[in-house]
Amino acid sequence: MQEFTPFVGTAMLDATICDIYLVNEGMQVVGRPIFTAAVDGFSSLCTGYSLQWEGGMYSVRNLMRCILADKVKWCRERGIAIEKDAWPSHRLPGVFVTDEGSEYKCETLAQITELGVRIINLPAYRPDLKGNVEKLFDLIQSSFKTYLKGHGVIMPDFQQRGAHDYRKDACLTMDEFEQIIIRCILYYNSQRIVENHPYTEAMLKAQVRPCAHTIYAWGTRRAGCNLISADEKTVMLTLLPRTIGTFSRAGLTVNRMRYKAEGFTEQFLQGSKVTVAYNPDNVAQVWLVEKGVYTPFTLIESRYMHHSVEEVDRMKQDQKKLVNAAEEEELQAKINLARYIETIRDQAMQSMISRTVRAEAQAEADADAQTEANADAQTKAKTEAEHGKRSMPRNAADIHNIRSARERQRTLDHIDFMSGMADTPDALCFPQSEPPEAPLDMHSEEYDF
Repeated sequence: MQEFTPFVGTAMLDATICDIYLVNEGMQVVGRPIFTAAVDGFSSLCTGYSLQWEGGMYSVRNLMRCILADKVKWCRERGIAIEKDAWPSHRLPGVFVTDEGSEYKCETLAQITELGVRIINLPAYRPDLKGNVEKLFDLIQSSFKTYLKGHGVIMPDFQQRGAHDYRKDACLTMDEFEQIIIRCILYYNSQRIVENHPYTEAMLKAQVRPCAHTIYAWGTRRAGCNLISADEKTVMLTLLPRTIGTFSRAGLTVNRMRYKAEGFTEQFLQGSKVTVAYNPDNVAQVWLVEKGVYTPFTLIESRYMHHSVEEVDRMKQDQKKLVNAAEEEELQAKINLARYIETIRDQAMQSMISRTVRAEAQAEADADAQTEANADAQTKAKTEAEHGKRSMPRNAADIHNIRSARERQRTLDHIDFMSGMADTPDALCFPQSEPPEAPLDMHSEEYDF
């Protein structure tokens, strides 16, 4: 092992499931936490850890955060006070030695090589090549299991039929168990004696105490130390998953969401594809990656703000379900609308046809009536012309006038007659009696009403 890691700066990474069940604040059993650790191959110092409910890159990112953290502050935030030299690591190892785990062979972890880190993936079934981290797991598990037996700790018979259900014994929360893990790491780093470390003459001369933290501190001052100074933000951005984003007039589209930033008007107008880093747990920002520079873009669609990518996908799926359900109703509504329009159209056409037929019939009837009236008028005029018929007086005044005219005519006729008699010889004169005047017959043809 010493030949494989002759200097400080080679970290061995691995993860294990802790043999204990934990509960939440409501005393409900949550499960068994995943413990991920990085151990320096030269000094066997635990340079960082992660205690999460999930493994994979979540644990790896939290592990890197712990590696780079000021351990005094880190422990104080968790209720533990330590001296700085008790846990002296705060820089990034230059080499990561991992196994064939999917989280260690993914592209996301490989991105850390941009910071100068080299990753070595060991072959399968060779735990001896990273014995320091395996030893840490054994020490920590054996340390807390001794004192937490009957409090959720799993015993070797937990998979046997009829074995005790150790979940019923769980009583520790994640925060409480993390304090125990930190105490175990502090013991492993600063109190445990490293008996078999190959002391060199320089180490003996420097009177290096055989503890991991003192060996690590001595190794950081040696030539060949392979530690990289990096700030937490840069490392966290480097370990974010990446995808392809597209510039358009609508913004930078990433994961079907739109983002904006100042100073990219030309890219928005031209449109292009770029590499973008995003945080799966919070879609509020993404980062354009160009030549190692991370430029933040802010989410335009505020309704998704502070949601995770998974939550946004679920929201879109729920919206799609609502739209699909509404589409059926909309289709039926369109069919009903078409029927209503066609019904009104047909009724209007029928009404128009009925009005047209009635109008034509009325016009034909009027024409027939006019023709008949004209024929009657012609017949009447012809009859009147033939018989000399005149119109009957319509009132007593007309009758009186007629009688007066007839009397005047008879008087004139009598005068003319008498004048003629005067000129005629007496022999020819003979007395004649005048016939009596006939009464005016109101019903004669002469007075046709």
